[in-house]
Amino acid sequence: QSGHLILFLITLVAAFAQDSGNPLTNLPTEIRGALKGGLLVTYGINIVLTAISIPTALSKNLPVLFWAPKVLLLGGLAFDELNNAPVKPKGKKKK
Repeated sequence: QSGHLILFLITLVAAFAQDSGNPLTNLPTEIRGALKGGLLVTYGINIVLTAISIPTALSKNLPVLFWAPKVLLLGGLAFDELNNAPVKPKGKKKK
């Protein structure tokens, strides 16, 4: 999962940062456009998966504030992890 986040950050830098002295940020406009389009498609899908993950986390009694951002950043990897997570029993309230 950390590798996915590192790749995401590198892709953001390559798509949006410009520095003529750095080969990672000195890319032609066409490649920058392709990277931006890829990020748009990927995170568009991740937004849909995040919307689906909220009821899934609620039905399994798992923290939505943890799973929604995780699915948004990592996509299908985290969504699959959520779907395979066991149902957490509801805790008893203390008197």
